[in-house]
Amino acid sequence: MAGLLRLSYPRGRRLYVFVASLLLLYSIILLANRSRNANLKILEKKNISIISQIKNESNFNITWLMQVSDIHIQDLKDVKSSMFQSFVEKTVSVIKPASVLVTGDITNGKYQGGLVLQQKAEEWALYEKFIKKREKSIPWLDIAGNHDTFDEEGHAHLKIHGVQGAFGSSRTAMGTRITSHKLNGQNLTLLPVDGSLNLGLRTYNFLGYVNREEMNQLDGAARDAHSRGDVVIFYGHYPTSTLISSGDLRELLATGSAYFCGHLHTFFGWAPTMWATHATGLLEVELGDWYTRKRFRIIAVDNGQVAWMDVHATLPESADSDIVSWPILLITNTTHTENNEDSMKHEFRIRFLLFDKEPISSVHAWIKDETWTQCIHVEGPIYVCSLSPKHNVRYTEDILRSINIEVIKSSRKKVIMTSSSPNAGFGRQTATLFGTFLLLIKMPNLLFLFIAIIMSFCCCLLYAGIRSNLFRIFPRKILDLLIGISKDRKILISLLIFLLYPLIGPWYIGRLSGSQRGTVFFWGIFVGGETLPGELTYPSMVLLIVTLQLPFFVLVCLRELIGYSPNNTDSLKKLHMLFLSIVGVQVVPVVAYIVLDSIVLEGPLRLFLTILATTIWRRHSRQG
Repeated sequence: MAGLLRLSYPRGRRLYVFVASLLLLYSIILLANRSRNANLKILEKKNISIISQIKNESNFNITWLMQVSDIHIQDLKDVKSSMFQSFVEKTVSVIKPASVLVTGDITNGKYQGGLVLQQKAEEWALYEKFIKKREKSIPWLDIAGNHDTFDEEGHAHLKIHGVQGAFGSSRTAMGTRITSHKLNGQNLTLLPVDGSLNLGLRTYNFLGYVNREEMNQLDGAARDAHSRGDVVIFYGHYPTSTLISSGDLRELLATGSAYFCGHLHTFFGWAPTMWATHATGLLEVELGDWYTRKRFRIIAVDNGQVAWMDVHATLPESADSDIVSWPILLITNTTHTENNEDSMKHEFRIRFLLFDKEPISSVHAWIKDETWTQCIHVEGPIYVCSLSPKHNVRYTEDILRSINIEVIKSSRKKVIMTSSSPNAGFGRQTATLFGTFLLLIKMPNLLFLFIAIIMSFCCCLLYAGIRSNLFRIFPRKILDLLIGISKDRKILISLLIFLLYPLIGPWYIGRLSGSQRGTVFFWGIFVGGETLPGELTYPSMVLLIVTLQLPFFVLVCLRELIGYSPNNTDSLKKLHMLFLSIVGVQVVPVVAYIVLDSIVLEGPLRLFLTILATTIWRRHSRQG
């Protein structure tokens, strides 16, 4: 009773409330800790269960490669060469790929401002110096590009200075088999598609060539790999759009998981991203180049799925700094399952590779404003996270666009990576329309179509001047112009020779490859006892048409259209200046041929056609 009386006083009541509050707070904290420990144990058991499940999965097949292309090594003073040295010694050592693919144009091979194409021993020696410092346990697979075979027989410099230089008659069939415990019994076979010419020409090698024997060897090597159950990856310098072959090369390459190449250098920046899936099912991916873009690629093969990302190296601020901004993250596989009890709930398991030169403490992932999920470190750079979005997300693309991944390094530095981060591969980059077009076409066919249309059109116009009664659909003024050109038979015949000679006669007779002499025609190249396809000359023929034949033919038509009246003196002077401009364009290749013995821009052929064009112009002008 006395106690109750004391509590009735204000001071006693306050003390009682204070003690009761402390007891209540202690109870809440105790319950929270018990709940937290229970949840942690459940989470720990769940993580251990997931890790155990992942490591015991029979389909745990993952490996990764690196690709670099179009390095164009020149000298040590060149920034791209010194950066490539850092790539070889540091970047490759951090990523530790199963193999490094060097897809051609290792050296530059140009003299005299690009007018003389020939191998430089010092460039190859510099390349050998760089790769000697590579990590020897990583297979280094280098293959020749067009710049690596200028004016050289049998890949001589690559055989001496390259790692994969032991190319014999079966160089295309030389494959590299990657066996790794990470692949869990499913191995990877890397097959090179060598489109470079064994007799490296002094020019005419923008397009590559795979002959029938090489096609058969490549097909046999692919069949052998498939019979062993291997995943097949093809790699080479030339995109299939620039390869001339004796069969359906794209159908053959479609038997592999992908074909990785270089050569086109983002096509002057118009196609920064180039990849395409062909009608045959072939996935073809062009890298770009190290030469101007300082770009290399990480490729992952995860359960047969091919993922890749392109990484841009940057000029280091100091000698100790790196050319790469770490970390680099590549998502390799995303699986999606629906909850059987609730169709609105979806679970996404994401596997990714995370590379950093600094040890990683922890990795977390989350979507928008949802709770974080700890990512599980499997081994090496392999991580897995499981996400169950609360909001209705059904598609993998939505997850990849909205996911955030936080990387905490051992130094406690935090990096948050999203789909827009520069070194994060959260999905395939969107290919540019022009880049896809460049890979899907057959460039030799397109070039031939252009040549056929221009030549047919010009010859048709000249014929219309001879048989004007058959071309009454033309406007009268146009017919009079064509009749005026054709009435002088010497001019007519000279114009026909000017247009048609490159299609018929020899362009060049002389030294073509090393000590080998040969003859170049539009329809074929004969050198060292071999006959190379005429398609190799198509790019040069198009350049000749655009810079000489078509402009001069149009100029002759304009000369006839203006007439010879004294009132047209100013116009005639302008036409003469245009003619001199066309002739001026021919000076460089002609002088390069006479002085430097260069045939890069068809100097001998241009010399003959320029003399013929000058004769036609003078005779046409005297008619006035």
